[in-house]
Amino acid sequence: MKRYFIAGLLIWIPIVITVWVLAWIVGTLDQTLLLLPSSMRPANLLGFNLPGLGVILSVAVVLLTGMVAANIFSGRRFATGQRFRAYRS
Repeated sequence: MKRYFIAGLLIWIPIVITVWVLAWIVGTLDQTLLLLPSSMRPANLLGFNLPGLGVILSVAVVLLTGMVAANIFSGRRFATGQRFRAYRS
């Protein structure tokens, strides 16, 4: 009986902690929508609250930032490589 109880705890504790952490992350990222002007908030535009939209917005901002940074830095690396090749020739 004790073995089954411990096995059950080993299954449920990580699940509960994971759900709790994910709910906290989604709630926190949804709060980032409060940085938008009230006329642009999804709740005002759609007419209802859409939980998890902050997560999508945050991922989109991070992805866009990464794309811009990668293009800027890769362009500089490409130009540096071209100068190096021209110098070696």
